[in-house]
Amino acid sequence: MIESVLIKKLLIIILNYKRILKNIFYFLFYITLIICSGLLITLPIWYIATRFSKIYTIIVLLAISILITLVLIGNFKKWVILKQKSGKTTFEILMIPLREIGIFILFSLGIYGIIVSFSLGFLIFSIVLTLCYFLFLGYYIFITKK
Repeated sequence: MIESVLIKKLLIIILNYKRILKNIFYFLFYITLIICSGLLITLPIWYIATRFSKIYTIIVLLAISILITLVLIGNFKKWVILKQKSGKTTFEILMIPLREIGIFILFSLGIYGIIVSFSLGFLIFSIVLTLCYFLFLGYYIFITKK
């Protein structure tokens, strides 16, 4: 009876060590897999980046621009569908980004005009232009955006 209890406890110990060794093996296997796949991906990219830097730059910029374009197109589609569900016509939907771009260009030109007038020494004109700029900016942000 004592022998059977000892054998059961010995089996429990052996099974637990087996489980621990199995987990260690899986851990080492996955670490090796991650390192090898990282090397298979990184080494060719590193080689191209060091040997053909112009081609690498073009490829990276092209990949980034394609990714940004795809994300923007996906977001634009979702935005258009959302606007269509709210009852806007196609023309109204297309005019929204065009109007926003126009306003951005207008305010950018205002800042440019202020900087140029300050740099040319037209102090009074620059101050008046700055005050007008902030008035128009405040009108756009606080009144038309509501």
